[in-house]
Amino acid sequence: MSDYRRPGVYLEEVLQTSPTQQGTANAVAVFAGVAPKGDAGVAVRVDSWADYTQKFGGFDPITVSDSGVPSQLVSFLPYAVFSYYQNGGRTAYIVRVLPSASGAQGSVSSIAVKDNAATPATVFTAEANGSGKWGDDLEVVILHQALDTASNRNIFSLQVFQQQGATTRLLETFNNLSMTGVAGTRPAIAAVNDPVAGSRYITLVAPTTPTGTDPNPATYDLTGGADPGTPIANDLVGTTITDAMRQIDAPLLCSFQPFRKQDGSYIMPPAQALSVNLNSGRLDCFVVWDGNPLAAAGASYVNDVNQRASGIGNANSYDAIYCPWIIVPDPARPGSTIIVPPSGAIQGMMARIDATIGTWRNPAGLPAVLSTAVGCEVKFSDTDQGSLNFNQINVIRAVQGSGICVMGARTRKLYGPDRYVGVRRTLIYIEDSLKLSTQYAVFENNDQRLWTSLRQTARQILDPIWERGGLAGSTAGQAYYVVCDQTINTPQVVQSGEVRMEVGVALQYPAEFVVIRVTQFDSGANLTAEIIPGQIAA
Repeated sequence: MSDYRRPGVYLEEVLQTSPTQQGTANAVAVFAGVAPKGDAGVAVRVDSWADYTQKFGGFDPITVSDSGVPSQLVSFLPYAVFSYYQNGGRTAYIVRVLPSASGAQGSVSSIAVKDNAATPATVFTAEANGSGKWGDDLEVVILHQALDTASNRNIFSLQVFQQQGATTRLLETFNNLSMTGVAGTRPAIAAVNDPVAGSRYITLVAPTTPTGTDPNPATYDLTGGADPGTPIANDLVGTTITDAMRQIDAPLLCSFQPFRKQDGSYIMPPAQALSVNLNSGRLDCFVVWDGNPLAAAGASYVNDVNQRASGIGNANSYDAIYCPWIIVPDPARPGSTIIVPPSGAIQGMMARIDATIGTWRNPAGLPAVLSTAVGCEVKFSDTDQGSLNFNQINVIRAVQGSGICVMGARTRKLYGPDRYVGVRRTLIYIEDSLKLSTQYAVFENNDQRLWTSLRQTARQILDPIWERGGLAGSTAGQAYYVVCDQTINTPQVVQSGEVRMEVGVALQYPAEFVVIRVTQFDSGANLTAEIIPGQIAA
């Protein structure tokens, strides 16, 4: 302890080799689907339903143009996002799907903003954020604010309006802009294109040869937008979509939303082991699949779901499939209902359970109620549920006194503890927490002090999980172990620049089948019956 006698300021250095570590944020949802507007082929963050509607539009049918013939389709993407937030979801990412066919992506509305020279030159081009005729309703207004006498350059504001019938609505305003970054102003192109505080509707593009002049104060109407064509099923799960998802640096809950064409047919994302591609180089992407709607099923709905699940395979614990579709109040038409895929509501329910209990609580049973659902498209019998559960398909059913609940917690894997959703997602949570919480160890001296620090960091993550019931065992020693010492960090390992730590965890198994034996005693004879609440074994 220092000896403080002289009044003044004392400096001390403290080496903190093991900062207090906690588990990382839970998984975020990412949705791929068709939307009327917005950036395509990239993952865009949305933090609320209002944020989504501003960036991608709402529930209205989407206009598409196939071979110049306009038609409409109903996308289930907005219903999934709406259900996600209504069921407890928080942060989400959206990937807008466009057709991959050449020339079918539509075109972006744009306008060249000119200067006021005798022969006007383009100062920058304003483009709508995403293809479609919706951009033709936008207009950009440049207003003169002041003149900077030192540089003789204009300071101006840029406003974005949207024409809605006979009315014009102000969407955004960017003040104190300049083309050169005059003191006290913001460079116009950088300010409008800022990924956080910039425009949600337009992007400014500088010309190849900048003019070095200021924009002429005027109103500029965007034109030239064209609606894209209709995507095909493979577009919903194409490499453009999965690559965009893989750019998100967080554990993911992924879903791929279908849509319905004008003729009433459904375009479903082809069920496949997509998580293999998503998890290439990472192991934290979990895919939530929807079964087919009843209208698109064959003679037997159970056989149809089994056939769809077979496309995913039965060897991967990073996929789960849910059925049937659910009936929800139609947010676009108050007083009516609509049948929608369950994945959006399930992702929201998972986010709610993650936040209130933890990822180790299987998203099934009475806590897994889908709060927006008022019914199921198909009512399964106990025999049907047993058959589907035996085939690793999670059934959604009405539970008396609770509502519409998810009554299955199986991944597509047939064996091992990670055949359960909660176990797989707990492993993802632990692995991601350990990865991020040990970043401080990179380039530290590889000796006993670092090994002790890493062991302590791992315990600080695993102890709270065990205490909250996420790991099995009556003591911490039974729940997990951590090895990081000279037994695995041999001189050869240290000389190669590596430090190794081994972590073992005792995973919890869910009480999937609750068996209650009721025995009646009568004159020495026993009569025994079994009551199995919830799921029935096949």
